[in-house]
Amino acid sequence: MSCEVCQLHSGKFRSELEYMKVRKRVAALIAKGELDELGEIDPTSSFCRIKYQCKVCGQLRVLEVPDQAFRGGWNKLSNKSK
Repeated sequence: MSCEVCQLHSGKFRSELEYMKVRKRVAALIAKGELDELGEIDPTSSFCRIKYQCKVCGQLRVLEVPDQAFRGGWNKLSNKSK
């Protein structure tokens, strides 16, 4: 079970608007001090994947930034990717 901070979205983004809402909420959580941005997972990759950690429950999350061919998402980060 995740805390309220981590429940802002789950899975793939269905639209750019949905992505933008999550991105705005993530920025607000960072500003409030409830979420830490830990940086890009693999800066050499073609896709932008940014790792975050919830300061409330410690859960690691990844924001997959969509592009023309990739929808992106806000997903739980597996133990293999830590």
